[in-house]
Amino acid sequence: LWEFFAKPPYPLFFEDIEELHTLFAFLEQVEVPTPLLHTVGYFKKKDFYTYRHIITVFGLSALLTKNMIKDKALIEIQSMAAPFHDIGKINIPMNIIQKKTPLTEEELNILKQHTVSGYVLLSYYFKDLNHPAALVARDHHERRDGSGYPCSISQKNRTIEIIAVCDIFDALISKRSYRPSPYDQRSAIEELTRLANNGIIDIEVVKILIALVRKDKKHFSLVDVSTQQRGSEPEGNLYGILSED
Repeated sequence: LWEFFAKPPYPLFFEDIEELHTLFAFLEQVEVPTPLLHTVGYFKKKDFYTYRHIITVFGLSALLTKNMIKDKALIEIQSMAAPFHDIGKINIPMNIIQKKTPLTEEELNILKQHTVSGYVLLSYYFKDLNHPAALVARDHHERRDGSGYPCSISQKNRTIEIIAVCDIFDALISKRSYRPSPYDQRSAIEELTRLANNGIIDIEVVKILIALVRKDKKHFSLVDVSTQQRGSEPEGNLYGILSED
């Protein structure tokens, strides 16, 4: 697992290796139903991107929570919720998850069902319809302006928003089936800033992420967010493009 955080830009976030050890110590202490661990193993074998993604989103979201909220209880919630935010993808056909050409509208609708599927699975395994992990699985694609899915609600839950921002950031800086080249760090942060300035995601969460990646490590409240777009979208990015078939 440590190798995931050794690749740029994660060393900038985790300059203090002891901090990373502490965060993983939380994860190791969390007790979860055995089938959920089997699900993580499934992704490790069948879809290594998702496996790596859930680990890096856990680490980054726990770090943001620690620096932003400084609430041990919330960090423990993150440790339980973040690794399972995409668990519903276990019910999505792998040919859709790993498709390298534009999705059809029907395929996109099937993919979006991973949120509801994850909510059902986690509610069942934790025996709680309002369990934090279940709510994160259901709502991590909801947006502040109501433009997200599955319910198009206005997202105002800070815990979920932290995971949502980390989810977007890690997806942008990673190679995906629909995007052979990742966003560079600058372009990824500029995209997050654009979304925040348009009221789609939480600007304060974006600021804490920016604060942690900068060398001076200023408090996020002192971070100025530039509106200039100097980066560029990587070539061959098919995100948001639907097939006409």
